[in-house]
Amino acid sequence: MKRIIGWGITLGGLAWLGWVIAVRVEEVQEARANPEVVVIPPAAVRVVPVQETTLGQEVQATGEVRARAVVAVFPKLGGRALEVLVDVGARVEAGQALVTLDEGDLGWRVKQAEAGLKAGSAGVRQATAQLELAETELARAEKLFAEKALSEAEVERARAGVRLAEAGVAAAGGQVAIAEAGLGMAEEAASWASVTAPIAGVVSKRYATVGQMLGPQGPVFELVDDGRLDVVVDLDPSVAAAVSAGARAEAVVEGVGGPRWALTLRHVAPAVDMMTRRVRAEFELVGAGSESDGEIAAGRRLIANMTAEVNVTLGGDADARLVAPVGAVVRLPEGRSVYVVRDGKAVRVAVDETAGASGGDRVALKGGDAADAARPDDKVIVEGQGDLRAGAEVRIASEAPAAPDAAPAPETAPKPDAAPKPDAAPTPGGAPEAAPTPEAAPKPEAAPETAPGHAEGDAAPEAPKAPEGTTP
Repeated sequence: MKRIIGWGITLGGLAWLGWVIAVRVEEVQEARANPEVVVIPPAAVRVVPVQETTLGQEVQATGEVRARAVVAVFPKLGGRALEVLVDVGARVEAGQALVTLDEGDLGWRVKQAEAGLKAGSAGVRQATAQLELAETELARAEKLFAEKALSEAEVERARAGVRLAEAGVAAAGGQVAIAEAGLGMAEEAASWASVTAPIAGVVSKRYATVGQMLGPQGPVFELVDDGRLDVVVDLDPSVAAAVSAGARAEAVVEGVGGPRWALTLRHVAPAVDMMTRRVRAEFELVGAGSESDGEIAAGRRLIANMTAEVNVTLGGDADARLVAPVGAVVRLPEGRSVYVVRDGKAVRVAVDETAGASGGDRVALKGGDAADAARPDDKVIVEGQGDLRAGAEVRIASEAPAAPDAAPAPETAPKPDAAPKPDAAPTPGGAPEAAPTPEAAPKPEAAPETAPGHAEGDAAPEAPKAPEGTTP
């Protein structure tokens, strides 16, 4: 009895499986007889117009912001610090006092020199009076000699007295000059008791404290001239050889917001550094010391030793070129290319691979009249070009990236009432003539996908078409 029941169940299952295969074959034949046309809408892309500009080869390097003048301040004489007048970060002017030292006996030396000058001045007056007296004696002697009342020897003696008086005046004048120099030196030494700033700038380091013994052997301050800043870059020798006075450069300074800073080349070292095997180039930061360019939104200024990322442009084309963003470039069998939109379709335009056709974040496009050449009115696809092919229809979206609801997936999916309905497909446990409910509809669809009938040639080729826009 059990064997009869088992054979019955087996025969019933085979009958049901044969019926499912027959229904599926009938559906496939009906689909072939009435093929459904699937319309794929154009892909949404984002575009930017091509630009016409000159390009040059760009080299990136890391450098440092350096003050052109960094001065260590030394006292000219030794002494104890009585007063320290500035601190780190203070802005000073040239000649401004920084530290006051104990004068010691410098004041007495000045008074001594002043007294010596007064004595010298008195000696000049005395010598001048003696000269006047000698000249008077000479005039009287010459008069008496003319009257033959005086001998010629007496006249010569009077003339020697004049010459002697003149030498005394000159000697007294020399003593005055010596006294003046001594006074100047004493006053200069007294001024050294006040250590002053040799340049205008900002105090970057302070070494002096009140009561400390200072001397010429050690600095008391370090000053930085932040009004003249440079960017120092160590370049590869091959790059340095191409850098000339006309080279353009710009820098982004770490920790400082705002646009890029324009740089002007000052000079390139004439030799390769033996340690680093690099060539040092110095660029001037244009406007770094002005209030408009030096100040930034955060209220900070560019300061020495900041890190800067420098882009140096080497030469370039003299004529303007049509360029596109480097992010729009795609690699194709034909070479690096970009897609542009013409008449609603994607058209491939070749990238110019010649030397000097790259400019950092931009690339030059092929010119001329060829089919893959750029046109001045072209719009370059910068988003959505990865899956495109030449000739594909495209739709220009807004400048902003496409929103999720603008994706083409909902447009390619057919409406529910357009999908084929397996009205004759039974539920796994129901009779063949019972139509499935909407909730049970997906179950018979899964059964034919694993049915052996797909390997027989008719049904198998149809399976790959399902993802193209129709839902089986």
